[in-house]
Amino acid sequence: MSSIPRYAIERALHKRKRLAVFSRFEAKCTALLVIDMQCYYRDGMPGMLDIVPAINLLANTLRTRGARVIWILNTLERDGVDLWPEYHQNFFTPEHAECHRAALASGAPKHALLPELAVRSDDLRLEKIRFSALTPGSSRLSEVLIEQGIENLVITGVATNVCCESTARDAMMQGWRVAVVEDAMAALSNSDHAAGLATLLSCFSDVRSTDEVIEQLVVG
Repeated sequence: MSSIPRYAIERALHKRKRLAVFSRFEAKCTALLVIDMQCYYRDGMPGMLDIVPAINLLANTLRTRGARVIWILNTLERDGVDLWPEYHQNFFTPEHAECHRAALASGAPKHALLPELAVRSDDLRLEKIRFSALTPGSSRLSEVLIEQGIENLVITGVATNVCCESTARDAMMQGWRVAVVEDAMAALSNSDHAAGLATLLSCFSDVRSTDEVIEQLVVG
């Protein structure tokens, strides 16, 4: 847990006398969520390409154990309609909002998943229209997880402190058991990454490395 601030580790140890929250996820009841690993973020997200090998290793390994792999795509526009109007009106200049919407419109070239990712045809791809894939109305993820009997979520992708954290928070509060993978997530800065992990470790999820997920947590 090299990315997590010491204060967050000490707080977790005081709270529950251990760092690990969960000892085991049964693979057949587990889904790997890969969040927003899209071409749009490639140039502006430091470390994004560095986490691709870890995500691919997790996807390939967890599939063989019977877990489901789900790729989540951030989607801001569909058929010319702005799906995030308040966000674009209040947090962007008009020029930046237009560029943001167009680049992450459903079907746009930069909306696509990075070509370096180990995506298979039998994986599921879902678009989301809010930071969290599990906030009401954002995506079909909740419905899919319930239909498939998923109890455990392993979360990877970008950004640690925005869409990954938002999804992990909602998942925990809606009853899923959650682990986030610290070396398979990235953010705009190391401090953003660390802050997101600190919050998640305290209240919302287990925080594990790729090796720990494979060797200790997700079992067949």
